[in-house]
Amino acid sequence: MTPQAEFMAGAKRRAMSLAGRVCLLVAGLIVAVAVVFSAVIWTAWKDESRGHVEVVGGEIARALGPRMAESLASGDRDRLGRLLNTLKDGTGLVWADVRTPAGATVMRLTSPAAPARALAAAPLATPNTPGVFVGRDAYVVVAPLRKDGATVGYLRVSFDRKTIDDIRAGRFAEVWLIVLAMIAIAAPVTLFAVSRIMAPLRTLTEFAQSLTEDDLGRRLTVRSGDEFETLAEAFNRMMGRLDSAMQRMRKLAYVDPITELPNAERFQMELQSVVEGAKQGEQMGALVVLALDRLPRLADTLGQEAAQELLALAGQRLAAAVRIADRTVRLADAGEKPSLAARISNMEFAVIAPSLASPSDAARLAQVAASALSQPVGWRGHRISFGCTVGAAMLPRDGEDADTALRHARLALNAARGEQRPMRFFTRSLDNDAHARLALEREMRDALERSEFRAFFQPKVNLLSGKITGAEALARWTRPDGSLVSPAVFIPAAEENGLIDAISESILRDACWKAAAWSREGFHAHVAVNISALQFNDERFAQKILRTLEQAGLDCGLLELEVTESVAMKNLDRVTALIEPLRARGVRFAIDDFGTGHSSLAALTRLPFDLLKIDQQFIRGLAEDKHAPAIVETILAMAASVNFDTVAEGVETEEQAAFLRLRGCSVGQGYLYGPALAPADFLALLRRSAGGAAEWPQGRLGVA
Repeated sequence: MTPQAEFMAGAKRRAMSLAGRVCLLVAGLIVAVAVVFSAVIWTAWKDESRGHVEVVGGEIARALGPRMAESLASGDRDRLGRLLNTLKDGTGLVWADVRTPAGATVMRLTSPAAPARALAAAPLATPNTPGVFVGRDAYVVVAPLRKDGATVGYLRVSFDRKTIDDIRAGRFAEVWLIVLAMIAIAAPVTLFAVSRIMAPLRTLTEFAQSLTEDDLGRRLTVRSGDEFETLAEAFNRMMGRLDSAMQRMRKLAYVDPITELPNAERFQMELQSVVEGAKQGEQMGALVVLALDRLPRLADTLGQEAAQELLALAGQRLAAAVRIADRTVRLADAGEKPSLAARISNMEFAVIAPSLASPSDAARLAQVAASALSQPVGWRGHRISFGCTVGAAMLPRDGEDADTALRHARLALNAARGEQRPMRFFTRSLDNDAHARLALEREMRDALERSEFRAFFQPKVNLLSGKITGAEALARWTRPDGSLVSPAVFIPAAEENGLIDAISESILRDACWKAAAWSREGFHAHVAVNISALQFNDERFAQKILRTLEQAGLDCGLLELEVTESVAMKNLDRVTALIEPLRARGVRFAIDDFGTGHSSLAALTRLPFDLLKIDQQFIRGLAEDKHAPAIVETILAMAASVNFDTVAEGVETEEQAAFLRLRGCSVGQGYLYGPALAPADFLALLRRSAGGAAEWPQGRLGVA
């Protein structure tokens, strides 16, 4: 049986009320009693007819027996006839006779009123045995006639059975009429009594059926003084507990427990209501999303309990600021439609302003809210600033439903973060850019499957000898139509959508296979590959690198892995544990973009690295920035003090190369020596260099 069929069957079983079932039970009991009573009456009726005949026969025998016996013994037939004739008017008499002990009939009397059927069925051959004999249509009583202790004959009397039964049936019919009258009286009385008894239960049932979620505060009144009243009181207590539980559930469902502000679900409902109102021609509304930029770092530093306390403080600040903004910005409608502040995610708050006069009012409201969250708060003796970035959207212009409006406000928030601005309003260009990023991500995933990301190689040159020492493998994306996508486009997108790890591994494999092929041709050029932060966070980092080298057949000593300064300095102990297995096999490590982070000489001494790459912004600034030469000299001195080889990125002029060469820089890399080349072009460059045909601006180029 299906669940639906079971439900319908259960509904049918529950269709009759309890009162109906009680009445049905009582009716069943009455019917059962009536059936039993009928059976008893029927049996008693049958036995009563026979008993009646026995009684009548006994009376006749006592009244006539002695005299008949004396008349029979003396042979006085006249007297015997007169005695026998006294029976002719007896009720239901058919015949009577006197017989000798031998069975001979002495005298016989037949009733003139006897029915023919009774006469026809007269048992003339009835044995001479005292007692009552039952025939189909007659009862026969046989009584002995005794004289001085001896049996001198028998008196036999036959009664019409139907006549006797009708007499008894009439009496039992009277009894049945009395019983039926009692049942007729008892049935309505029983129904009335059941109805009165079940009235409290009916009241309780109707009350329970009429309850709704909003009626949990109602109470039931039953004054029956019995178990139903006790049940009603228990029901009321249960309703009270349920009402309290529902109130708590509503609070949990719609209120953020940390800040006591409306939560995301309540916010979503209110936002949809404001959007619908704005669409119906009312004044425009505004949605403001505020992100606490420093709170994640504070949570890492102070712990989650402290972060929750700070969130509660931020919620209080925001709620107070929204009330102030309503009084100062939204003067007209603030009393009737106050703004709503809510916490909508872990580190995000939002404000909904139902009606505003202009977008400038929305900007003022957002500034008031952001200013409240940006001001330092006192916490356990400290002055802590959250830092706040704001994204805003106008309603319904920037979203005709709650989801769209919230998405657009968050797009504005992300744009403000990317532009390092405190606040940004949504514009259609942001939505277009978001869709373009999604399209680019889809295209990048397809490109990964088709292996469209390949390694190009930018030469790295020994500044003293002018010879090629190797190359840095740079990611390039070539579409099927042959067009190139700039790394400035797809690298930031890959870092944002998490594809940078897959692209970096693809470039690493490609670079290792190409370098191994060059090595087999006799060109033992080092190849440097950038390692993403995601790759470096993988605990199997070393195993993956060694497996790639083994599969490609590349000597470990020809691979250089470049790690950015920020990643290298994040956890020195973990960095050391990850790279030592590779350095033990000959893989070299370089600190990339050195000078842009916060490395110290003490930290450098602890890093198990081999090379230090000077960021290109310092090289390009040698001729323009008066501080750049001093910075580069300091970096080179630091590298020399810890015995690091140095690589200068972005070398574009001979003057830059000469400056670096004089100050002990080992290797130069930049457009002075060439851009990133396709593998075939770089191999051709290696071959020409080996033949002495390639020249740099400073002279002929050899191969290291």
